[in-house]
Amino acid sequence: PPSLTNITLIYLPLNTTFHLEPLDQWIIASFKSAYYQQYANFIVRYFNTNNQAPPKLDLLSAIYLMADAWEAISTSIIQNCGKHFGLM
Repeated sequence: PPSLTNITLIYLPLNTTFHLEPLDQWIIASFKSAYYQQYANFIVRYFNTNNQAPPKLDLLSAIYLMADAWEAISTSIIQNCGKHFGLM
């Protein structure tokens, strides 16, 4: 959309998954690590407040944790991945 001025779409050629998988692994590994950290913090905060284990995580809470995890990923990780693969 035109309102998203900080985003550039790059259309990749077909059959490039094999060559770009490390890009996914770096970013996804960072995201997973940040998400697990956010989830662990959620459990500790809940336990400290309520003196019991938290209930099953609902979808909205999981989305908030994912958003926080994405924000925790350094832009330099994404930029370095892009530079490594010639996308930036």
